[in-house]
Amino acid sequence: TFLTSCPLTLESFRKSANFKIIHLYRNSSVLTLDKMSRDVMRQKVMIELEEKAKRKALTKYIEKLQEIEKLKKEGRYEDPLPPVKNKLTSEEILNQIDEGRKERFQDDKKSIEQMAKIRKGKPPKIWEKEKTDREYLGVMYPVDPSVLAVLYEGISHNDEGRKHYLKLRNKLDPFDRFIFSQTQNMDYGWRVEERKLPTNKQFAKIELINRTFYRRYGIKGETLRNRPAMQNEKPFAPLL
Repeated sequence: TFLTSCPLTLESFRKSANFKIIHLYRNSSVLTLDKMSRDVMRQKVMIELEEKAKRKALTKYIEKLQEIEKLKKEGRYEDPLPPVKNKLTSEEILNQIDEGRKERFQDDKKSIEQMAKIRKGKPPKIWEKEKTDREYLGVMYPVDPSVLAVLYEGISHNDEGRKHYLKLRNKLDPFDRFIFSQTQNMDYGWRVEERKLPTNKQFAKIELINRTFYRRYGIKGETLRNRPAMQNEKPFAPLL
């Protein structure tokens, strides 16, 4: 009806804007229908896969039940979780906890008594290997017995025992504690007490090092960018 009522010819109508709009509308409708059909097919495939997986799981479950029934008839089936025969009550559990606490208390009491004997009497046999006035600790000088006795008196939490021992040991300088000779690398760390006062910045070390170790054309030598300006009228500056 649109073409018959239109006074234009068929070729002119195809070239017009109305024909292009109708053509685009038809193409878009075809695309949407195609997309919808693909979506529907995809949904059907997913539903079929889910049903197939459910049927497979159900058959496996039924086979497992049948196998259990068969084993029960033959008397060869054992429950994976057998019922608890002797279930403890809360009272019995508390009694067991109290008994365990008493046993631990007795063990701790014995160990405390043993440590008290060690502290009051002589040290154990491990420490009686060298019968000297001082104990030997490898690369360090022997420790004074009075300082070593502090190690076994009290606990570190109360600023006693190991903490007090280390505090007394740190009062000595490193070169008074260690046997081997001091090297150049240890000079700063060992002699740090002698360098407490700040040094005088009037005579710096950097320029002296530069003048001593680096030459004009050496590692940190001059380049065309940082070369100083010539102060004389000679064509070439001296190398040194």
